[in-house]
Amino acid sequence: MSRIALTLSDTALADLRKDFDAFVRISAAVDRHFTPPPFDDFLRARLLDSTVPLTEAAVAQLLAGGHYAWAKRTFDKQFPDVVSIILNQARQHGFYFVSRPEWTREDMSRQASRWAEGIVREAKGEERIVESLAGQIVSSAQDLRALEATLQTPAWRTASVLRERVFEAKRAVESVRPLQAREKLGELRALLDLAVIYGSVGTQEAEQILEYLRVLRPELFNDDPGIFERLAAWLRRLLTPSVARPSIAPPVSPPQLTEEAPHQTRDALQSPMTR
Repeated sequence: MSRIALTLSDTALADLRKDFDAFVRISAAVDRHFTPPPFDDFLRARLLDSTVPLTEAAVAQLLAGGHYAWAKRTFDKQFPDVVSIILNQARQHGFYFVSRPEWTREDMSRQASRWAEGIVREAKGEERIVESLAGQIVSSAQDLRALEATLQTPAWRTASVLRERVFEAKRAVESVRPLQAREKLGELRALLDLAVIYGSVGTQEAEQILEYLRVLRPELFNDDPGIFERLAAWLRRLLTPSVARPSIAPPVSPPQLTEEAPHQTRDALQSPMTR
């Protein structure tokens, strides 16, 4: 077998080795059954595919315009779009990609960038696609609460009922008498706590509702009982029958035997004549 000696600079050889490693990595990612060829076979395939004299400039042109370079450019360019297509197509098959409802737009962008960096780092891809991939992640994500409203999940139905109950209790506090209003105010506070947890009412909105009622009916927020409350408490004490407790009998001490008792009994049994 004939041999051909090829003299390349260290830079060109390093580029070839780097491209070979990238070729193996991408091929293995696409096909898990891919068996990496030897570097000599890879180099031979490059040389046989070229129809121009193999000068150093020609080798550089070969690396830049070969099939591998085209595939790599296509992969790097379309990979973020592929991710977006996957996430968007998932909705049609019952899969959803959501973000945390408390995140702001800046929080979502920051977390998407971190996620994209992790994906590219693990796939050993080019860092320049991180920004594009992060943008596709942000545009494909849905808000959790909006998705729950679309699907009408049990949590969304509970949150809707809670909001209705909150405003029903608010209207009751505004209109009923003071005694009933205090009870409704306690119910309203409990409902507001649950509504904030389920996201039916925001924390600021809950504070505004209570502040509005405090201005409208300040007597309900006074902890000191008024004259009507005191009168009602007095009537309850007066009309509530008191349960008589059974008296406890004093304990009976057992009889004690003394030494003089037999003598007294014996003297009592004697007749006067005997005495």
